[in-house]
Amino acid sequence: MTVAVSPTVTVASTEKVKVTLSFPKTGRIVGKLVDEKGNPIAGEFVSVWREKPVWEERSLSYDSPNAVTSSDGSFVFENLPEGTYTIFTSFGVTSGLVTTWQNVYVRGGETAKVTVTVRSEMPTVSIAGEVIDNSGKPVFGATVLINSEPMLRAVTDENGRFSFSELPAFQFGRPATYSVTVMKPGFASRSETVKIEDGKSPEVRLMLEPGALIEGQLVDEKGEPVGGMPVYAVPEELACAG
Repeated sequence: MTVAVSPTVTVASTEKVKVTLSFPKTGRIVGKLVDEKGNPIAGEFVSVWREKPVWEERSLSYDSPNAVTSSDGSFVFENLPEGTYTIFTSFGVTSGLVTTWQNVYVRGGETAKVTVTVRSEMPTVSIAGEVIDNSGKPVFGATVLINSEPMLRAVTDENGRFSFSELPAFQFGRPATYSVTVMKPGFASRSETVKIEDGKSPEVRLMLEPGALIEGQLVDEKGEPVGGMPVYAVPEELACAG
């Protein structure tokens, strides 16, 4: 559905106002759905969603278009407003098959061509990095958390290095985004958002600044102190993960 946009107008009770509605040029996506060997997949639903729909489309409950692949695996989406789209298919989800996701930019009046491949395994990536202090020296023994399911934990080595492996490259049908948080007594915690781009394993560098000290006591329901238990001050964005 193409949305016509008019200028904003102010209408008084006794006035008549004339406006001109303009329909922007739309584009199209021509694609093909194939398996890992390049064989076409026929009769499957394929959908696209726009990354950043304009407010007019959101207010009109603009639905994501969908199509069904033909005998040669091809599909077409017409009359798409200009913007970035993500292609999605649920083919083989119950048997563990996943789509190789990719973004497609559609220009008004033009055709974008794409091939969508279905893989037999969920692609995974690694996130590795280093932790340094404000003088550039590596921080040893810092705790690093990542908001995967479940939440994963690592400790930096003598070079300030850490790594997480076998992380899903996609979450909820889109390229995965992770929050990496590092903590160590005497330093303020630091978090960085890491987005997986094109299935590549990213490298991150986190610098810790001197921070405030939090002191407290861990007790049971009777108020008796509990010893030998690790306690972490977890940033709010990670509190509900894992």
